[in-house]
Amino acid sequence: MAFRCIAVLVSVASLGCSSLPRAIPADTKPAITEADLSRRLSIFADDSMLGRSATNSGHERAVRYLAAEVARMGLEPGGENGTYSQTFSIRDRRLNSASRLIVDDTVLRPATDFKVFPFGRGELRSVAGAQVVFGGIVGDTSTQISAQEATNRVVLLDVPPNMTPERVYANVIYGSESRFRDAAAVAIASLDYLPPSQRAITSNVGVADSTEALANTHPTTILVSRRVAQLLLGRSTEGARAGMLGRTPNASLQVDEVLHPARNVVAILSGSDPVSRHQYVALGAHSDHLGISLRPLEHDSVRAYSLERMRRDQRQPGADGPVIVNVDSLRRLRPPRPDSIFNGADDDGSGSVALLEIAEQLVQTARPKRSVLFVWHAAEEMGLEGSGWFTDHPLVPLDSIVAELNLDMVGRGGVGDLAGGGPDYLEVIGANRRSTELGRIIDEVNASSQRPFALVKSDPHSVFCRSDHWSYARFGIPVAFFTTGPHADYHRVTDEAQYVNYTKLERVTRFVSDVVRRLANSSERFEPAPRGPRFAAFCSG
Repeated sequence: MAFRCIAVLVSVASLGCSSLPRAIPADTKPAITEADLSRRLSIFADDSMLGRSATNSGHERAVRYLAAEVARMGLEPGGENGTYSQTFSIRDRRLNSASRLIVDDTVLRPATDFKVFPFGRGELRSVAGAQVVFGGIVGDTSTQISAQEATNRVVLLDVPPNMTPERVYANVIYGSESRFRDAAAVAIASLDYLPPSQRAITSNVGVADSTEALANTHPTTILVSRRVAQLLLGRSTEGARAGMLGRTPNASLQVDEVLHPARNVVAILSGSDPVSRHQYVALGAHSDHLGISLRPLEHDSVRAYSLERMRRDQRQPGADGPVIVNVDSLRRLRPPRPDSIFNGADDDGSGSVALLEIAEQLVQTARPKRSVLFVWHAAEEMGLEGSGWFTDHPLVPLDSIVAELNLDMVGRGGVGDLAGGGPDYLEVIGANRRSTELGRIIDEVNASSQRPFALVKSDPHSVFCRSDHWSYARFGIPVAFFTTGPHADYHRVTDEAQYVNYTKLERVTRFVSDVVRRLANSSERFEPAPRGPRFAAFCSG
């Protein structure tokens, strides 16, 4: 998609904003409408937002737009020092280009021969002087060495055939690092499976908190090519036995660090009741997305591949192997369209603009008794960092939040998006985990609707711990996660506004608005689970 210059048509000096993306739609209606949602999303998911990565200037444009809109509506500032902003820092940790991994006389270089991933929060553990040991196969603990055998060594793991990039990352994040946490490093022979664009990513980000000590809690994780794996072990990994010892590499792995400011947008609709207004129904969405691809991709080919892969996964769950797409047939329709921006229209542009529509409706109608707290969280895609920061540094007392409703990807869910999808498909996850009363109220509001949704509550895609509501749930706050589910454009450059179902998005937005009003006018205080900042039991339940 092409970049284009955006004229500055609105100035909001009180927000400290020097520029805003395009004109703010001052003629939006108080009612929740498809037209308003479409107009807002065409702005929020525009190429000018540069994919809204929490560390780029496009996200700053996005939060300025959100802050200017809630100011125009008349919501109260809920941020710091009378503003709509809660600022924190994102730590961008990048492997220094001078970093080297040395095996005997062979000097290995980042991106070409190896990739450090993820960086973690502390300094990288030293690899120098640590002997390589063959640890087995990724994802198959029956073939792997014990944690004791891995202590202070470089654990080399092989991968099964046809491993996809997604499975590489999943195994690095969720498996190997935790099993071998006393190793000096975990090296995975998977670099050859990554496309060049992913090989070239040499940085990792995390929330920065100057009061938090940065400890070496995890081993250094390194993705290596098969050539490097053979150098490290001194032989091919094929047929190697777990526990076999290899070479002792030397290494100079240096990390440069840059801090980037990021902002949550926080606004409050004050309640009408003098007593109840000190209690809050919190409503959240995340404002960020994935930014810009390191190299342009061909839009139509990416979408055709993603759709065909989704269909194959539905026909043959767990199937591996290549997905074949007839590109020639696409070329007969139109020439290639280079695209490098992850616009994130559904993820989570849909939730972000839905919150704006709900806010505008509530402002223009009779105010509920309780206050409504609107939070657009930053850096969700980096690990729920913005919501984690807000709940660790709350701007209202956490025990005054009676419930938190989170909207993330609420504009799709059709027959062509996922198995079982359709116009009435809607997932509402977690409403009964923290409080059965919250789930009951949502069901009652749905049942009273002119056209009820077919609510899915079983968490079919294991998302309860993967979006911002989890940051609230860990403190025992009752939560409900509203989503229309994954689809072929998820985390692709093809997640654009043109593919959103605005009729569906309007229905979901109206439904959540009705739930908010019901909760905010209720006198009930839900009985939550025990509070605690590190309470994690519900992630597995």
